[in-house]
Amino acid sequence: MFFRLSAGATVVAAAVACAPVSKLPEIDEVAAKRERDIQQELAFRQFYNNSRRVHAITYPLLMAGADLCGEQTARGMGLFIANKHGFKKDYHAAAAKVGLGDRLAVAGVAPGSAGERAGAREGDVLLSINGWPVPEGKDAGDKLKEKLAEIGKAEADPVLTVRRGGKMVTLKLETDVVCGYGYTATENPIVNASADGKDLRIEAGMLRFLSDDDELAAIIGHEIAHNVMDHIPKSQANQAFGSVVDILFAGFGVNTQGAFGRLGGAAFSQEFEAEADYVGLYIVARASRKIDGAPYVWRRMALDNPADIKSNHAATHPATPHRFLALEKTVAEIKAKRAAGKSLVPEKQDPASSPAAPAPPPQ
Repeated sequence: MFFRLSAGATVVAAAVACAPVSKLPEIDEVAAKRERDIQQELAFRQFYNNSRRVHAITYPLLMAGADLCGEQTARGMGLFIANKHGFKKDYHAAAAKVGLGDRLAVAGVAPGSAGERAGAREGDVLLSINGWPVPEGKDAGDKLKEKLAEIGKAEADPVLTVRRGGKMVTLKLETDVVCGYGYTATENPIVNASADGKDLRIEAGMLRFLSDDDELAAIIGHEIAHNVMDHIPKSQANQAFGSVVDILFAGFGVNTQGAFGRLGGAAFSQEFEAEADYVGLYIVARASRKIDGAPYVWRRMALDNPADIKSNHAATHPATPHRFLALEKTVAEIKAKRAAGKSLVPEKQDPASSPAAPAPPPQ
């Protein structure tokens, strides 16, 4: 016990001996609070603008891909609606500076959407929808979402009454049919985007990495395609299949530690990613966005992750050279269809050449 105390004392003494020796500037706490407020406002504005950017790019893609989504469609207005309570409390003061208060207001209008056609404008404050007074405050966004879902089920078109400046304006919207996926921008700094079968998630790192909106559309189209092609439930089914094998081995006293479940979950992972690249680019083209730059996203990704340049059968994603070349061919395929006046529908492979489902190992 004495030795431990002595060792502890030695550590403390060493820490004191290694203290800074420079005379540091004294910081005024009032000035520090003022700078903190400035940085909070800058952070909010970046997040707010990212959210508006994702909305402006994603919604038209969901419109363009609607007929590929099967039963996963919904009716949409194309309006990004928010109040200050839709953001964390630290951002409320900054939200007020862009015009967001307790009442819900239009923060973005997607190009080509029902909202744009009806004449909605950023800054319109929502007063009522089909005669229903739009609530204000903390839960207003959730209550509006419920009301819009109710209107959608009734297949009715919404009529909005908004305050624009000092005037009351009525907006009659003919809603769009869209893929019914939610989407959100985050403040996560990683370079990533993802889909879970129902929603899309675009990380802040990806938004910084891709400053070109057409390149970002290619990434978002890729994630939409994951949902359109049911990749998530298919992967889950493959994992469940592998887990059955784990259970069978467990019955013979062999603990596989879930190895076959993991292998099943990874089955066709690279093929699913390649298919999402292919179908996703069709969705982007159908939205009348430029597609020529899409392959070059993967050259930029290769610079950020050089390990992805080489092929690796154990990897979940194809190598970046393969993705670049496959997208180049997809661009050529889409352009050829446009020139021939053909519909932009992804090609289906011959069922006879489709890869087989993963088989259990021999006993």
